[in-house]
Amino acid sequence: MPVPVPFPIDAVPVGLLVLRAGVVVAVNELATVELGAGVSDLVGRRPGELFEQAERGAVDALVAAAGSRPARVRVHTDAAGAAVVELTVRAEGELVLVAVRGIADERRLAAIVDSLADSTFVLGRSGLVEWQSERLSTRLPRRGVSGIGLNPMDRVHPEDLPRVLEAFAVAVANPAALQRYEIRSRSVDDDDVWQTIEVQGVNLLDHPDVRGLVVQVRNLDEGERVSSVGATDGPHLSLVQALPIGVVVEDAAGHTVFRNAAAAGLLGREDGQDWDAGVSRRDRARLRAAARAALDEGEAAELVVEAEGTKGPCWVRVSLGPQRGGAGGVVGVIATLQDVTHEQEALAEVRRLEDMLDATSDFVAIWRPEGGEVLYLNRALRRVMERLRLAGGTGLLGDLLAPDDRAAFLADANEVLATSDVWRGELRLRTGPDEVRPVSAVGIVRRREDGELDWVAMHARDITDLKEAETRLREMATHDYLTGLPNRGLLNDRLAHALTRQQRDPSGVALLFLDLDGFKEVNDQYGHAVGDQVLVAVARRLRGTLRAADTAARVGGDEFVVLCEGIADADELAALCERVIAALGAPVEAGGSTLSVGVSVGVGVAPTGDTDADRLLTVADTAMYRAKALGGRRWRIALADGDL
Repeated sequence: MPVPVPFPIDAVPVGLLVLRAGVVVAVNELATVELGAGVSDLVGRRPGELFEQAERGAVDALVAAAGSRPARVRVHTDAAGAAVVELTVRAEGELVLVAVRGIADERRLAAIVDSLADSTFVLGRSGLVEWQSERLSTRLPRRGVSGIGLNPMDRVHPEDLPRVLEAFAVAVANPAALQRYEIRSRSVDDDDVWQTIEVQGVNLLDHPDVRGLVVQVRNLDEGERVSSVGATDGPHLSLVQALPIGVVVEDAAGHTVFRNAAAAGLLGREDGQDWDAGVSRRDRARLRAAARAALDEGEAAELVVEAEGTKGPCWVRVSLGPQRGGAGGVVGVIATLQDVTHEQEALAEVRRLEDMLDATSDFVAIWRPEGGEVLYLNRALRRVMERLRLAGGTGLLGDLLAPDDRAAFLADANEVLATSDVWRGELRLRTGPDEVRPVSAVGIVRRREDGELDWVAMHARDITDLKEAETRLREMATHDYLTGLPNRGLLNDRLAHALTRQQRDPSGVALLFLDLDGFKEVNDQYGHAVGDQVLVAVARRLRGTLRAADTAARVGGDEFVVLCEGIADADELAALCERVIAALGAPVEAGGSTLSVGVSVGVGVAPTGDTDADRLLTVADTAMYRAKALGGRRWRIALADGDL
């Protein structure tokens, strides 16, 4: 049964065996795949038991000698010898870690490389051999003339050595640049014999899987000399012939002298056609200008073009650079081609999304919380930020929030985002120097692997119209649609609060019940439209007569109620009633006529906090009817528990 280890072995990107005391105690899933065995078949065994009989001793010896520096060995996992893995062994405290990597693909590639040249090797920046093909490995090591870690310059003829060193320096300075030249070198079979060889090298120091200068050697004294680079396909750029990246070489006259299979597929060109003929007419002029600059000025360039590939239209990223001869002069142009159709389609989708976001009136922003780096603003928000900047803003997103709102927003957002990746809420955004608008906002965050915020996206929609509609709905629910005065519901609410306050501070609460005199005749004679005009005029005059703290409400067709707090004196109330009767009894211009209505007023007074709201309203209503019974345009005052 596997034993727990102090790190997540399944996160390791290669097969891994964990050993303690020379025995496998844990494995990851990739190791079971590489070795073709289950976990139960691997745990509890010594590593040598997992491989062929002849190689077990070497594996166990490597494990026994494991130190802090990795040691490697290649072994077979089956009797036929077809399955080969590379083991990398390293000690880690009391544990020994054995990395398992299948090299079937590597051996296949090595066979392809060996089929294209007499020998192939990779040089590091120091000029020493870091890798060599199997053909070279089988010929040289037993003679002791070369190998990994040695300097191949030692085998170059002294007269040719300066040119080779110059070419090496040029290659190091020019990534992806191809060089081809002929030199004399010691024969592999006899150190005393000089032979003429063709050397082709390409700088792949920056390639993450190569990190070196790839050199191929072909013996020209054995009848393998190529009359021209255009007369062959295999020798020229043989290393990249099997790669999915296209390679094209053209001479100083602009003629295509080589293209690999990937380039032909991307450009859809037949042999004998110039490679750029497969590029769209719109992009061809740009491509030719870049190629000419590479020839004339030695300048490298990169551009994306549209081409007609064998599988249909596609987008190709073309990297152009000068090809230099043995003396360092420019003799042609090398182009590498990469299919970026999916990338361009993704960019097109991004542009379409940006166009959609720019077309909306909503506000969209993406930024990094650390340092406030803005990654994207749509057009609507860019305009707002520009207005704020011209008004003296800092140009930062913080300008959008008023100082009083910023702290509350950050506190709320931080609390939500501590447990979620989405925040929703309402904000007030400054959309101009003196303009603040309510918005409904959604914030989405993305986090790094360590859990910290990487970037934040915010979408905010102006809800000014919605807020105004809500206000109107509240007004409609609590106010009279015709006069704009509070309705019976709002009056009852304010009356209840007034009586509650009266219990703490008995300063008096009075309720005036008003009923218009002669209004029915106006409706009957002039119609309801004119009657409505009269009611609106009455409401306007009533508001102008009362104190600011008083509440006037319309509770019926021509009935109004006024709530007054802090007033219980009979003389003061009588004076108020007289003002109301005089104001409302003045002639009214409505429907092209001068009309006159009066008003009868009944007043109910609650001098203490023990009065019930319904009782007070009934007292005021009864007092109003008494005033109307006396002929109207009069007032009567009554206490909730008796007349004044």
